[in-house]
Amino acid sequence: MESKYSEDMLNAEPSKVIEELRDAPKMKRHLEEDSKLLQNRIRHLQQELEKTNKKVEETETRAEEAKRNQQAAKAREAEAVKQRVQERKREVERKRREDERLRQQTAEQKLQRARKSLATQRRDNAELEQIVAELEEKERVWIEKLREALDTQRKVYKSLEEELARDAAEKDEAMASTESKVSH
Repeated sequence: MESKYSEDMLNAEPSKVIEELRDAPKMKRHLEEDSKLLQNRIRHLQQELEKTNKKVEETETRAEEAKRNQQAAKAREAEAVKQRVQERKREVERKRREDERLRQQTAEQKLQRARKSLATQRRDNAELEQIVAELEEKERVWIEKLREALDTQRKVYKSLEEELARDAAEKDEAMASTESKVSH
């Protein structure tokens, strides 16, 4: 396969071809310089590509590290929340047990007071029953004494009435006898 440059030279005028051949070393040198520049440019672009790839890798590494750190932070926060929830549950359970203990203690105290009050009421009732029994006995004794006194009083009144009736009868007899004597 022939290059375009060779074709142009074959079709060109001989003076031009000679001129171009004379300029060939210069052109060759120019092409070599261009080739070196292009190689340098390619090497420079490859270095830039490597730098860019390295920066991308570093950025990806930092992003992955940031993501891991964020996940670790979330995990720590989740663990902290979990611990706070567990602590709150323990606190609620402790409070519930304390409230239950206080309710039981209060119930026991109320029961003890009720038992004590019941015992006091029973003792007071027993004392009252004894007092009532003693008062009933005294009342019975007084009633008996009053009956005896009434019987005695009735007997005294009856004897007084009998005595008054005798005295009145005697007086009536004495008056009647005095009247009969005065009338005679």
